Amino acid sequence: MNGTLTLQSGAPIAWGNVIYYGGDLNLQTHHPDGVTFNTSAFNTVASQQLANNIRTFSTQFGKLRADPTRNLDLSVLKKFSLGERRYLQLRFESFNVTNRVTFSAPNVTPTSASFGMITAQANTPRRSQVGARIVW
Repeated sequence: MNGTLTLQSGAPIAWGNVIYYGGDLNLQTHHPDGVTFNTSAFNTVASQQLANNIRTFSTQFGKLRADPTRNLDLSVLKKFSLGERRYLQLRFESFNVTNRVTFSAPNVTPTSASFGMITAQANTPRRSQVGARIVW
């Protein structure tokens, strides 16, 4: 048996050139049902967005990150002897054993209809495979 456990913090959310009014964002990156942060803290009117200005809102913040990765992969191998120098190796592998979803970062374009929403998954669902190998 062998396994691989991957634990990574989420990537920093890359904010565009936005008008931020201030206040707590209350970011919830693992709850994709609806809006994942306080969108009322931003100006969402398309005609009022800035094109040429001195930027005052940072592009990234250390604590505002996408959903973290928590992934477990497992393998089981068995070798069966078929004589002195021959053997059969069976292998069963499963990726994302716990089937935990890792969500993509929320949409941070204030003029988008899906502003503040998570609309995609960043990892793949559980996958399994079986293999056999004969050595002679």
